[in-house]
Amino acid sequence: MTTATTISIAEVPIYHRLEQWVIEIFNQNSATKSSTKFPSPIVPKIFYFFVFYCFGGSRPFIPLFLEKIGMEKSTIGMVLLFPPLIMFLAAPVWAGISDKYNAHRRVFIITGAGTGFMLFLLCFFDNHALVIIIIFLNAVFWSAIIPLADSTTYRILGPQNKDLYGKSRSVGSVSFAISAFLIGSLIDSMGITVVWVNYAISAALLCISLYFLHNNEPISNFETLNDQDELTDDGADSQESKEEQQQEQEEQEKESIIKKSGGGNAILRGSQSIGKGEDSQESSPMIISPGLESTEVDIVEGIEMDQMLDEIEQQVNKSPSPTVGEPKQSFFKSAKILLSNTRIIMVLFNSFVISSGMSVVNNYIAITIKTDFHGPSSLIGIAVICNVTFEIVFFFFGKYLLNRFGVFKMIIISHTAIIVRVLAYSILLRLQWSPWCILPVELMHGICFATIWNSGSKVINDNSPPGLQATGQSIFFGLYMGVGTGLGALCGGLIYNSFGAIVMYECVALSVFTGFLIFISAEYFLLKQKQRIENKIITSDPIVETDISIN
Repeated sequence: MTTATTISIAEVPIYHRLEQWVIEIFNQNSATKSSTKFPSPIVPKIFYFFVFYCFGGSRPFIPLFLEKIGMEKSTIGMVLLFPPLIMFLAAPVWAGISDKYNAHRRVFIITGAGTGFMLFLLCFFDNHALVIIIIFLNAVFWSAIIPLADSTTYRILGPQNKDLYGKSRSVGSVSFAISAFLIGSLIDSMGITVVWVNYAISAALLCISLYFLHNNEPISNFETLNDQDELTDDGADSQESKEEQQQEQEEQEKESIIKKSGGGNAILRGSQSIGKGEDSQESSPMIISPGLESTEVDIVEGIEMDQMLDEIEQQVNKSPSPTVGEPKQSFFKSAKILLSNTRIIMVLFNSFVISSGMSVVNNYIAITIKTDFHGPSSLIGIAVICNVTFEIVFFFFGKYLLNRFGVFKMIIISHTAIIVRVLAYSILLRLQWSPWCILPVELMHGICFATIWNSGSKVINDNSPPGLQATGQSIFFGLYMGVGTGLGALCGGLIYNSFGAIVMYECVALSVFTGFLIFISAEYFLLKQKQRIENKIITSDPIVETDISIN
């Protein structure tokens, strides 16, 4: 028996004590340890709060700032094109450095400090060339922040709790709304400079929280420690022993079912993995006795068939994993591995379509409110609150929604929400209604963004091989916030400047609907292809002689 070594409280990291304190507060009314519940971890929530407090207090107001210093809408569109493209190129570089050198914390702090310093400089300059350079440099630093926040969150959650991502991310939606509302209310009285001061302060607080709280320890470790009377260093070993005992118990139960049959045995060969790559595996032979009851035979056959179909799906969709023991992959090799996965390809395509449409709305809604609706600056901040209302709900209940509807339906919801949103803008502008009428329409933003981001982030994380999660998240972030957002900003500015806001929003509806049709057609083709492969494998297996029904 291993003797537990007591660890002094002073030796326990701050983030560890913080998580333990939150667990104790969360369970202060629990009568027994058996009723202990474990909330989603607090550390990712802190990171998301400061990250999106920075974002919410600056993002909606950058186009207003550019217009205030004398730029035309077409020029604003050109300027807003490049930061997303810079982020698309820079995010994988930061991710590669973080993964290769295991320097996630240092990169996170450096980029947080860099973006805070860059935007703070806008307090002192209104020269167009200098402003453009500062905005471009800020994009280099900002590109790493959200991917690192996402990958850090998934590491802390661990495989068992990864579906709790939405609850952590929903805090960012709250802080985004708080910051946008606060700054929108202060701009009219204090000027646009308040945007950059607020940003610098919140970026500094983010760096401080990262310095003391950043970690990669799964929350399951805290659950293990909470069951002990003292803090010990063998908590992970005890958790592993529990898992091994559970696996042994399951194997014994399976063997007991087989032994009940007695007499001779018939061997039913397990399905083999498609292909001969690194991930190919052979399932163990399954022994079935003639003495088994019919219900037991159905159970065993059902398990065997489920295993076979699961292996088929994994081989069709799964990216090849890097060979164990190899040095860290370069970014381009990692990207090649990730982009060989059809699920990742489809998510990236949809993120591009949605982000380009959302970019038009996000970049020009503030100017639309001021110029076309003739509304006050405070309405911009209030509109952001409406933006994140459903966003918070959809992120918080992300696990339930994904389990209930699935990724496919969530993506359809995202397409539908943005189409409804931009068509509503067009109608309100044509009818020349009050600017305050846009507030109910802003609820569509949260539905659209939360569904595509929750679905995309989960698919990327689930299908990225070990060691490439940060790279996968950076590609997803770079395409969404980079290529799609940049193209939307450019096209939106050109259309807005030439044809006006109404035509701009109607063009968004048309482009998103076209992307939706392409997505549905591709999904239908891939489904048919998968069914053909499954049917071919099932009908070509001569070993299985019993009738097997697939429900």
